[in-house]
Amino acid sequence: MGCPRVNFEVGLLATLSDATPSPSTTPAPMLRTAHTQVKIVSGHMASKLSIHLGELMTTTFSRAKALLAMILSAILVLAGVHATPPAHAETKDQDITVLSMNLWYGAQVAPDGPAYKDVAKTIEEVGADIVFFQETVTYKGDPIGAAKPIAEELGWNSFSPRDNEFYPGSASVISRFDIIDTKHFIDAGENNRWAKARLKVGDDIIAVYSGHLEYKDYAVYWPRGYAGMAQGDEWPENYKKWDKLEGPVTDAETIRKINQQSGRPDAAKQLIEDAKKETEQGNFVIFGGDFNEASALDWTEETKDSFQRNGLAYKWDTTQLLIDAGYVDTYRTMHPDPAKAPGTTWPVKQSHAPASQSAWMKDADERDRIDFIFYQPTGRITLDSAQLVGPKETVKKGEAVVDQTEDTIFTPTAPWISDHRATMAKFIIHPVTYVDVPRDPTKPEKSSDASSKAGAGIGIAIAAVVGILAAIIGVLGNFAGVQRAATVADQLRSLQR
Repeated sequence: MGCPRVNFEVGLLATLSDATPSPSTTPAPMLRTAHTQVKIVSGHMASKLSIHLGELMTTTFSRAKALLAMILSAILVLAGVHATPPAHAETKDQDITVLSMNLWYGAQVAPDGPAYKDVAKTIEEVGADIVFFQETVTYKGDPIGAAKPIAEELGWNSFSPRDNEFYPGSASVISRFDIIDTKHFIDAGENNRWAKARLKVGDDIIAVYSGHLEYKDYAVYWPRGYAGMAQGDEWPENYKKWDKLEGPVTDAETIRKINQQSGRPDAAKQLIEDAKKETEQGNFVIFGGDFNEASALDWTEETKDSFQRNGLAYKWDTTQLLIDAGYVDTYRTMHPDPAKAPGTTWPVKQSHAPASQSAWMKDADERDRIDFIFYQPTGRITLDSAQLVGPKETVKKGEAVVDQTEDTIFTPTAPWISDHRATMAKFIIHPVTYVDVPRDPTKPEKSSDASSKAGAGIGIAIAAVVGILAAIIGVLGNFAGVQRAATVADQLRSLQR
């Protein structure tokens, strides 16, 4: 016979006032509300016990500590009682495929108007579940948001925060999963940096962010001998244009200063701060987009003389911040050698336009990997694969070329409507792991009490820990609160019999 398994989920919500006790006054009530929920799962039932503690809303800080001890005691006693997984629990791995795609002026570089159907066909062909779009709004005529009509083609949900503007409304998210809520982040210039959506995926929540970061101060141009529209009065006039310079600029401090003032590193910090709240809640975090900046993992000593980099090895600031914060670059993880698999995402040959139309500097090798998908690894989400989606041809000095690299590139059958390749990553979400609890195989298992006995060993061990905690709290504060905790724990035990 198989071992029974124990699973329990605990949630505690406590709202504290801002009041601080003064030595000369009666301590202000600190714990305004307290509520705990214990999910109890047994072989044939799943119930949730809620302990409301309204009568203690005016407890002082010392009694609040005793209150927390009471809650912990109650939870731990119940935790050792029931021992089988819930009937609705996910027991299989779930695949999630994410695509990030720049639409190049809202998919309008096409002979018959916006190519929404071609984009939708590509999404279906690659099997994506979540898509990050950039440049979802046209640059001329009446503003048109591309995210919603493409989502409607697929029967999906969409979030595009500012469809009535061009660059400020550039980033959006569409998905086959339900969107719980949304948010967007802007910079000092009112540009929409990130479009955020929280998605419901089974019993889990995935916080996703689509980003289109500042295209000015395009710092990867200076080492190549071109200006990328530096902003600010401190720079020479020829730095403030999109134009050829007298020669390459390979001074790392100059490059860093231009790159930092773009606001792209600040956008990374903004995302890190918000995403931290999601991970603290146990949610998954995946983000990506067109960063308009190269990767910290690509301009290495081994690649510094390729792609007209003129000897500069540089850890680009925005992605370095994300890596330092624990986020993982999906493509570079699966293709770790940038010399063999450069992963170029821009510029590439679009199906309806000449190669020269994709190039900004037509006599330069401006190819780079500037489109990314990152994620926060946890024990339950792992990266399965990563690849590029788009044409085989990149654009070098205004001409279409096909390089022999070790990049993984999928070319869809539908016409390619962007001057960027898309990047795609497949993740696996693993089910919650239940803990096996051994039992004596020589004794028959009774359906009524087998789960309770299976957790007895855990309950005894935990009781010792609770006793120690209670003793410590008793020294620190009002011991009456600890006595009360013990009373409640005894009452809860009686419910098991």
